[in-house]
Amino acid sequence: MQKTIFRLVLVFAGVVVLLFIFVVNKTQAIARVVMSMSLSDRETGDVIWTGSSTGANGNVGTRANPTLAEIGLTNASDLRVKVEINEPPGTQVQLQELDLVIYPQNPTCVPATSHPRGGQEFPDVCSTLLGPTSLIPVTGVTLGPGTHTFKPDLITVNSLQNLINSQGTSTLHIALEATINGSTGFDASLPANGAEIFSADSANCANITGISPSSGVVGSNVVITGTNFSGTTSVKFQNNVAASFVINSNTQITAVVPTGATTGPISVTGGADCSASQSSSFTVVVQPTLQFSSATYVGSEDFPGVTSITVTRSGSTTADAFIDYSTSNVSANDKSDYTTSNGRLHFSPGESSKSFTILITNDAFNDDGESFNITLSNPVGAVLGTPDTAAVAIVDNDSTNGISPVKEANFNPEFFVRQHYSDFLNREPDAPGLNFWIGQTSSCGNPDLRVCRINVSAAFYLSIEFQQTGYLVYRLYKSAFGNLPGKPVPITFRDFLAGTRQIGDGVQVNVGNWAQQLESNKTAFAQEMVGRPEFVAIYPGTMTASQFVDALFTHGGVTPSTAERQAATAAFGSGNTAGRAASLRSVAESETLEKAEFRKAFVLMQYFGYLRRNPDDPPDMNFNGWQFWLDKLNQSNGNFVQAEMVKAFIESTEYVNRFGQ
Repeated sequence: MQKTIFRLVLVFAGVVVLLFIFVVNKTQAIARVVMSMSLSDRETGDVIWTGSSTGANGNVGTRANPTLAEIGLTNASDLRVKVEINEPPGTQVQLQELDLVIYPQNPTCVPATSHPRGGQEFPDVCSTLLGPTSLIPVTGVTLGPGTHTFKPDLITVNSLQNLINSQGTSTLHIALEATINGSTGFDASLPANGAEIFSADSANCANITGISPSSGVVGSNVVITGTNFSGTTSVKFQNNVAASFVINSNTQITAVVPTGATTGPISVTGGADCSASQSSSFTVVVQPTLQFSSATYVGSEDFPGVTSITVTRSGSTTADAFIDYSTSNVSANDKSDYTTSNGRLHFSPGESSKSFTILITNDAFNDDGESFNITLSNPVGAVLGTPDTAAVAIVDNDSTNGISPVKEANFNPEFFVRQHYSDFLNREPDAPGLNFWIGQTSSCGNPDLRVCRINVSAAFYLSIEFQQTGYLVYRLYKSAFGNLPGKPVPITFRDFLAGTRQIGDGVQVNVGNWAQQLESNKTAFAQEMVGRPEFVAIYPGTMTASQFVDALFTHGGVTPSTAERQAATAAFGSGNTAGRAASLRSVAESETLEKAEFRKAFVLMQYFGYLRRNPDDPPDMNFNGWQFWLDKLNQSNGNFVQAEMVKAFIESTEYVNRFGQ
């Protein structure tokens, strides 16, 4: 390969121009390159050029007698230019622009006085040219100490010949133009091998023949196919954004769509003398964002005490998207001021907003000015937008701290029932249900009103709605994972709340299409559960149906009947997500497991529902209390009235003091 090498020294902030001229014989398609530098009218500190190859003789040329160096371009060669800038130690400069332009010998140019760069006439303002091709981003780059290399795209012989044919001339000019923003006295140089015009056989360079897929989001993989990839030094997306990549073979590269990439061609650079080979356009899919509709919300203690929170989806709505939400205390307390709310929202295709409610507790404390936060996390099919955290301020209806509305001397039946809907069913009461249970607190057929209240309270655990939501979540965790390490229960208070919220979303027994909604929620939750990494780690995809089902019953701690095992095995099907979820549900909903865990779950719900905590949270710090009440319930053969379990919890100081003095 023939090369001509030259040297530039840049000595102050300004515009530097390196001009080349080459002549093409149209009949033989042989290009003859002549490089020249005019020093006429230059000011001190402009450009000094000294040739360093044969024919340049190291002399400084003049406009009348430029220093020349020549190389030949063969018919099968393409034109390439490489520029290296060497910045001395301890210095840096802002290189605002570096352009390559090819133009005819006598182009029609904009008058010099109108040139935007201070009255100098450069070829990039000519009306007939090939380029300019920027070698760096339009925003510029900062050059620190060291050598910095720049290359334009490949300029093919065909492109040059077409320009010559269109102009009816055999002479073209090449200009390399650098715009430097530095201080006076700045000293950067092109090293001896720093600027080159050379011909190279494009067959030896990287060449892209295809990309798959043709679109994707930031962080996704793109497989690039082609030739000569072994020497690849960089893979870049539109806007010159570099990507991480792996060379799979000489014909395949896997690249990762980088942050900041935009729609446009992908380029692969390989070999010391090869510029980038570009692919067809790759479409960068902008992921939708999920965010709250507002950074602030207001909740009132006045009935109904419900605050609606809206999450919006911006951007594409063509696919499913998921987002988790959770509340956290600031000055308000989730035991007395509002009901903890953890859950997951599912945006179906076409949906741009989803809402959920948070229940505000009408306690007897003066809570005015208190607040709590809601936070979004773990987006799937989207990214977090802004705001992803919102504050909820509570408007109180008490001027002073009052007596607890569940205290015997100040018992408020409506508050008592409403709070059970919040604590056990995660929703506001429906009017018929509210009125019925209020009546039952004083008219249950027992002269002891405390027994009436106990029955009302226990009824929420025994209800179809709770058994098919909260208790099902308990059994799904038991079947999937067994008990928590070192503990006699399978689920934490936080996981229980999130799961119950998801399965119970939109469900109100005997209202509307509640059964269909419940079934849909169960299916969606189970399918999400079997896709969790912790589940897959225990139940790898290589498991057979029998292995899968046996492992679930083992974690559940029960021996199934033959019919139960067969049903769970049949539900497994081909072992895909739907089959695994159906099998998990079959085990969790089996009569054997349901009976085995009923009393354990009943005791656990005393802590989750009334005290809003785990049994081993402060002040207990262990499961001794849980075990005590389980023993009492077993001794009473499940009779919660005789065991006095519910009575003890609803009359406990911890429960009563949740809502007042």
